[in-house]
Amino acid sequence: MSRRTKVGLFIGLIIAVAAGIGGLSAARKGSRATEVRLEAVGTRDLVSVVTASGKIEADTKVDVSADITGRIVKINVREGDMVKKGDLLIQIDPAQYQSVVSRSEAFLQTSEANLLQVRTNRDQAKRQLDRATEIR
Repeated sequence: MSRRTKVGLFIGLIIAVAAGIGGLSAARKGSRATEVRLEAVGTRDLVSVVTASGKIEADTKVDVSADITGRIVKINVREGDMVKKGDLLIQIDPAQYQSVVSRSEAFLQTSEANLLQVRTNRDQAKRQLDRATEIR
């Protein structure tokens, strides 16, 4: 027997053994009975859970900004908190602005005093004019 014939027989034997093992495995699986569950027809709650990934976007987006600048001394909300219009979100150090208010109030008082002085001068000038016209 030639070498070529021996190799051919060996390969044929391997194929036959593999086919036999595959056939036995298929025969064993085919003999098992399929399990079936029977239930009466009726209504019940259907619970369905879906796991998915995605991107969440807010319905509305609001940019928050301040009319003034300053050092923040207190933060009253955290990210994700619900807020309404008018809620105090942060507190800015008022020292810088209190001095501006004090100066403005002082300027207002000075201006009011100057206005009073100007009105007094006007009234005095009017009286002098009236006297001068009477004398003529």
